[in-house]
Amino acid sequence: MPVVPKRWWTDAAGAEGSLIDVANPTAASAALKPDLPTYCKVLSDTLVSHNVFQSASGFDPGIVTASKAWIAEVSALAPTDLTAAWRTYSVAFLALLESGTKKSSPAFPSTSAEVPAARQAIVTHAKSACNLTISL
Repeated sequence: MPVVPKRWWTDAAGAEGSLIDVANPTAASAALKPDLPTYCKVLSDTLVSHNVFQSASGFDPGIVTASKAWIAEVSALAPTDLTAAWRTYSVAFLALLESGTKKSSPAFPSTSAEVPAARQAIVTHAKSACNLTISL
């Protein structure tokens, strides 16, 4: 049975458990602005309740839909100095979801040499600003 796309995080676009628009999962992110406390909370919620960083796979359209919404919203909430890093990482992450491959596979798409640097910038910032250890 397919996963029903719901938020596992809470931000101004919706509360944890709220349904995500399947037709346009990134629409709600348009109303969001950079907000460090909420950004850190969304990352924390993700680490606690949905292991998107380690188990991303495109096997289920509901997971893909929820992940598209999550990456759009966390990117919108990120501090402006991380905008480029999230944009770069998002391209690779979404390509991974669409391909249905596992992140741990050597097939993780490195669409450019910028992906490792973007990943490192996000991870380093999460540690310093949010006191979170994430693995992308």
